[in-house]
Amino acid sequence: IRENHSGPVFIQGDHFQVNAKNFKINKEKEVSNLKNLIKKGIEAGFYNIDIDTSTLVDLSKNTVIEQQRANFEVGVELTEHARKFEPEGITISVGGEIGEVGKENSNEQELRAYLDNFNELLEKKCSGATTISKISIQTGTSHGGVPLPDGTVADVNLDFDTLENLSRISREDYGLAGAVQHGASTLPQNLFNKFPELETAEIHLATDFQNMIYSSDLFPASFKETIYT
Repeated sequence: IRENHSGPVFIQGDHFQVNAKNFKINKEKEVSNLKNLIKKGIEAGFYNIDIDTSTLVDLSKNTVIEQQRANFEVGVELTEHARKFEPEGITISVGGEIGEVGKENSNEQELRAYLDNFNELLEKKCSGATTISKISIQTGTSHGGVPLPDGTVADVNLDFDTLENLSRISREDYGLAGAVQHGASTLPQNLFNKFPELETAEIHLATDFQNMIYSSDLFPASFKETIYT
């Protein structure tokens, strides 16, 4: 409102995420549960869906492609599924993810291994299907931050070079909007100006918004107590 924005606002489904433990026990059931969630999300008006199969990345494998294989194979299956339920005239924005938040920082080899094989497999399975529009990477953040003994949150050593490089490659070589920065809520606000400077496609600030809402005097105390309970 302050910026006089006019145009559509999309509800985003963040982390439509595969549970790696459940996937190992019963792959079909875990994928089926996510497919049902995607269908329900689209029916409810979620036209921006982030598919997170980065939990399946296995860094113990010998090659980067094999490390990312389950990630891009299941990602393609879920993207293909999402395309089946698109309302007429709407192309759902689907996001992929190559690095799980809180784990190892992403690199160019992982980005290319994921996108090259994702796009090749999607075209093979569903010729002409629209691929993902953005890619989430790991740059050193963690959801909720790292709490210190005194109750504050530890400073994050954010890898801005990785963010800038992978965002540029995903735009120039793959036609994506760019890289997505997860876990930005716990970063000091004096770093936020760096994201547009580096042409970051999307920044996730969920925790800050939640804190603003829950700490507001207008938020019903009895409802907050129910949530905490």
